[in-house]
Amino acid sequence: MVLRLLELVPELQALFVALLVDVTTAGRLAQASLACKVLLQQRLIVLREERRLAEQARMSAMRERKRTAVLELFEAVDGGAFYRCKALTFTSGAMVTTISTCGQLLCPAVVPHTTDSSQVLVSHLMCHHSAEFRALMLQLQQM
Repeated sequence: MVLRLLELVPELQALFVALLVDVTTAGRLAQASLACKVLLQQRLIVLREERRLAEQARMSAMRERKRTAVLELFEAVDGGAFYRCKALTFTSGAMVTTISTCGQLLCPAVVPHTTDSSQVLVSHLMCHHSAEFRALMLQLQQM
């Protein structure tokens, strides 16, 4: 026996709508009839907002992982006013290849703990350590 959604008592209809977690199913039910659309309209808004917030949280987590990974390649100097690059550099000369740390001092334009502070550091990595930066970004995308 099949019970139609609109034939259920209002309490069960409300419970069904409250427990509905799939936005695709809710959208299809809303398209099926005007009565279903009216019943599901508020739930659709909530589901869309939850999806938007989840995507926003995912992007924020990705930015934080990138920021953390970039900051691991630097050490704070003078309490975080400057950052010294710890990435490796390769120099060749007279048939000898030398591997050493970069050691360049950088001063971020803004306070280190804000979201934009690592832009100076990222720019340094992109310009002077492009291979390491690309490898780091690939590693973060696979997470």
